[in-house]
Amino acid sequence: MVDSLLLKGFRGSTGISVHQLEQTIKLFEEGATIPFIARYRKEKTGGLSDENLLELKSYSKKLRTLTTESNSSLIHFRLKEF
Repeated sequence: MVDSLLLKGFRGSTGISVHQLEQTIKLFEEGATIPFIARYRKEKTGGLSDENLLELKSYSKKLRTLTTESNSSLIHFRLKEF
């Protein structure tokens, strides 16, 4: 799961609560689609709009890529130490 501190940037620009963000990202990680979440999981997301869901999915994908790249760079750096 994405660290709550990393979500503050997204939260600040939208006013969405950390709980809504965490629940929605969890649904995305489980493979749920935007239409499915918007229609059947409103109670978990606090009724986020399709636009918010799309923006959040894009943001979480960027964070995941950044986290993966950062971890990869850190591993590469540490391997060089040995």
